[in-house]
Amino acid sequence: MRPSGSSWSRWPTPPSTSWAAGTAPPSHPRRSPTTPARRAPPLADFENGYTGWKADGAAFGSGPATGDLPGHQGKAYVDSFGSGDADTGTLSSDEFTVSSSYINLRTAGGKHPYNPQATGDNGGGRLLAGFDGSWDGWAMEGNAFGATPPQGATPGQQPLVNHSSAGLLNTYFDAGNGQGSDATTGTATSPTFTIDSTYLNLLMGGGSNPRPEGGAGEYSGATVVELVVDGKVVRSATGRNLEELNWQSWDVSDLKGKSAQIVVTDTATGPWGHILLDEVRASDTKASPIADNTLGQPRRRRQGRRLRHRQQLRDPGLDEHGRLGLQGPQGPARHRGPQR
Repeated sequence: MRPSGSSWSRWPTPPSTSWAAGTAPPSHPRRSPTTPARRAPPLADFENGYTGWKADGAAFGSGPATGDLPGHQGKAYVDSFGSGDADTGTLSSDEFTVSSSYINLRTAGGKHPYNPQATGDNGGGRLLAGFDGSWDGWAMEGNAFGATPPQGATPGQQPLVNHSSAGLLNTYFDAGNGQGSDATTGTATSPTFTIDSTYLNLLMGGGSNPRPEGGAGEYSGATVVELVVDGKVVRSATGRNLEELNWQSWDVSDLKGKSAQIVVTDTATGPWGHILLDEVRASDTKASPIADNTLGQPRRRRQGRRLRHRQQLRDPGLDEHGRLGLQGPQGPARHRGPQR
């Protein structure tokens, strides 16, 4: 409907839509609310080696890997597997200025996040067991133990990580032939001691087979370190299916003054059917875990109003999935506004 009165004069005159006879109407650009993203160039894609990066340790080698890894782009990527998961190292970029809201990384590998509380402090205190050269009064039963403690990995076993002393309790062993084996079983019982500390800190690893016994499928059994008071198990710990030893702690403040024993039990005969125990410490300080992260971690410092970063990749070495893969950290996609 046409507006009445003088208000019509305030309406704009419609533009002409005529065109010459026999010709097609002129095309008009269509507006689109979005347009394809314009990608920022990558900060690194490792197609030209480790240019601009510094590698330390054995994990990252002399250059990127070029294998057929599912999901990778281009021909090269960082792989900290090295010669095995026990290799460790750090790969650090040159310093760069952060000029975008995001830094995006195509990454894969071990799931070991950064833990700022993981300092590896053993808590000090009194060493109850170290297994350096002898069983030192422990009672050993079963075919998983030799005459003396092994000094590290047994034949056929993956390298041990975080082994800190000359010997350890390691049930991946067959006393009959001197070879490594998950099929053997045994029990190790400490001398009786009086609990006089707030914590018992254990540097341990191996299979994750807690009680109650009953593994998956055809396998069953436990691989545990237990604290026994008055004939009852009052604390228990197991491994993480890793040949990496790390600290676990029991709060035993409610048991001070009690007589106790530590019993290590291996009744598991399937995969990861072994337990590792390197040290037991009585302390009033809880031990801090040893860092086991595989990650890309920025280090930063301010210069005036600019924030500068150095990208760092770390692999402290693990036996199972202790591996970091990385491709092309880059800034976010840059979008242009609607085109007219």
